[in-house]
Amino acid sequence: MGRVKSARFVSTSGTPCLSCMLIRLNEICLDPLVRLPLAWARPCEFAVPVIKPHKPHVFVVMPYGTREVAAADGNRPARRVDFDAVYRLLLQPALASAGCEPFRADEEPAAGDIRTDMFFELVTADFVLADISILNPNVFYELGVRQGVAPRGVMLVHGGHSKRPFDIVTDRTFGYDGALFVDPIAEQTLTLIKSAAATLATTIQNVMREDARTESSPVYKELPGLKAPDPRDIKNARARHFDAIFEGIADRLAVALKRGLAGDIVTLAEEAPNALYRARLLTQAGRALLDLQHFQLSLELLSEALDLNPNDADAESCIGIALNRLGRSEEAEVRIQRLTRRLRGHNDGQGALGRVYKDQWRQRWEVLATVEERREAAANYAEIAERAIESYAGALRGDQRSYYNGINALALAKLLELVNRPTRLSQAITAAQQLVSIVAEQRIEDTRVAQDESGRSEYVWALATRGELALLAGDAGGAHEFYNRAATSPGVTPFALDSMLRQLQMYEDLGFQPAATQRVREALELGRKLPSPLQLRKNVLFASGHMIDGEDRSQPRFPRGKEAAVRQQIEATLEKWALGPADLAICGGARGTDLLVAEACLQRDCPVLLLIANDEKEHRNEAVALPNSDWLERYLAVKTHRLTTTRFQSVELGKTRSGASAHERNNRWCMNTAWATARTRANVFVLLVWDEQQTGDGPGGTSHAASLAGEYAGKLSIINPTKI
Repeated sequence: MGRVKSARFVSTSGTPCLSCMLIRLNEICLDPLVRLPLAWARPCEFAVPVIKPHKPHVFVVMPYGTREVAAADGNRPARRVDFDAVYRLLLQPALASAGCEPFRADEEPAAGDIRTDMFFELVTADFVLADISILNPNVFYELGVRQGVAPRGVMLVHGGHSKRPFDIVTDRTFGYDGALFVDPIAEQTLTLIKSAAATLATTIQNVMREDARTESSPVYKELPGLKAPDPRDIKNARARHFDAIFEGIADRLAVALKRGLAGDIVTLAEEAPNALYRARLLTQAGRALLDLQHFQLSLELLSEALDLNPNDADAESCIGIALNRLGRSEEAEVRIQRLTRRLRGHNDGQGALGRVYKDQWRQRWEVLATVEERREAAANYAEIAERAIESYAGALRGDQRSYYNGINALALAKLLELVNRPTRLSQAITAAQQLVSIVAEQRIEDTRVAQDESGRSEYVWALATRGELALLAGDAGGAHEFYNRAATSPGVTPFALDSMLRQLQMYEDLGFQPAATQRVREALELGRKLPSPLQLRKNVLFASGHMIDGEDRSQPRFPRGKEAAVRQQIEATLEKWALGPADLAICGGARGTDLLVAEACLQRDCPVLLLIANDEKEHRNEAVALPNSDWLERYLAVKTHRLTTTRFQSVELGKTRSGASAHERNNRWCMNTAWATARTRANVFVLLVWDEQQTGDGPGGTSHAASLAGEYAGKLSIINPTKI
């Protein structure tokens, strides 16, 4: 069996002898199991496509207002520089163009202590951009705070008004022409400022790309080994506010996991309130996707989490599990070995390494035709199974409560006996069986009525462990009972059920107690018969495009007179892609493109999922209704069709965070759902009805959907109403 993450063992029963029994069993059986994982493999570079990244939060530190600035060299008269214009016309647009969320302290709308809010931003922002154009004491004070608490994440810009102080003269600084912002700013200079903003945006992107590989703080450069404080320890009111936001997202993520909605999980993973929580949320979402067996998606989120926090051992361990399940066991082995070398005694990593070796062993023989052939090959490759046992046993010794590591070691030892290659650790493994039984039984009692997800998951794994112990002992009735309870428990996930079935398949392939394994399979198949929302589709279509133009639109995009021609091309595209009952179409439910595609798909018996950005009333009024038309009736006909499912963003994902676009979020939600529901990304099709203009009426339009499509679509078709 395989677990994603171990829960801590906390007894609530008050059993006085349990600790003594654990200590005694440790003395009897665990010392001989100490083996270090093999470390002969060299680390390799690892890269996968990652989820569209969060917008880095950039706190801008700079002078405010208009300042009298003397010449640096004394050869020109003083001049008045409008630093608010520097922010408004240069820094803010450049940061936004570079994909960042710029923020200046005077933009905080809430009442509060200015110093507290400033310090919070200096410590927690992804980046601090400091304009050191003049010798402003506040700017240098705030810059010093940031460089003292964070080893990286600083960008310096300079308008050429003064010489830089000695202490930072060697720091990399990016210049701009401060003369462009002399008050009053001439109209003819605005074009030059716009060009400067574009150049600065490219520079900022390059800096962010390289930042993780460097230490931009001179404090941490000059004092190797200095440890930065952990900003998660902050407990002020602002931190509590973000805690509440994070917990709300985490709760919705847990609901999405229960419902099997991987697209919701990916979308929610993008919405951490700030850098403090981003890696945590990505790791939590990555684990949830592991539970849903979306291994590629999980790998991408966990990899991004590790980029943000290279010390996240849990994320690295889960990456190993995802790689292994994707059939990339060699990469998984190297990654987890690196983790266990770096963190001696990381039990989840040790267990994950054992799982990799176990799968490598079974891959050597599971494809052979007969039981006899499989047993012979299993015996020939017994050394790989020994490695797995050693890794599992090392994890068990490190944490005597990790019964799931113990049961895996026991299972492999039993199978090696079956193929006449008993493990070198047979005697100690047999003694450890008592430990595994005691701890698993205790966990069943402790988590029987657990309300939290961790407790429910623990209950399932403990039941499965007791079932496997019964199977190893030849107790078919006991094995059936425990596995039945595990497979039908509210806490069982697709990953857990699949892990149990994979383990059972290993017993079956080697002919271990066929009658007992058959009864266990019957129990586990009950879990597969339970209703599950997770249903992969052959192909998934994401449709987006312009609404039918209203009468007040001056520049036509989708005139009413083009509806029939556009419908004809939509139908031709669906015919070419052969969409039907095995597929799914996703759209936003607006008049025009969305409803035309939905109607055409329903005519082909292709199910439709409406993911709607606004609530029902607002959606009908703003995105459906049109005077002298039947769009409202057509919307209701699509919505109530037997093959249509409708979900509203505010209900499913919560309110859009302040300053964000519900329509951009909806495009991401649609796309995330599409490639979480398709069997492969090559099976994600995108159909756009679009005038092919790069900007629209506002954020979240078809141009934004097109940018996502260009990155993720397996097939893309564009219908331009203005060219028909």
